[in-house]
Amino acid sequence: MEINILTIFRDVCVTLFGKYYQKSTGKELVNINILDIRDFTKDKHRSVDDYSYGWTEWS
Repeated sequence: MEINILTIFRDVCVTLFGKYYQKSTGKELVNINILDIRDFTKDKHRSVDDYSYGWTEWS
């Protein structure tokens, strides 16, 4: 079984799923992939927020 987790909190997910990952890697029952969304950004600040949309008072 393969589990893909997309997150901006990679360290938290590694901590939470670490024991399951260690137990399953020797037996190859589960493959857990934890991907940081910030690795796929193009700006220098690695921001993942989108622009606000809709009506605002100052627009």
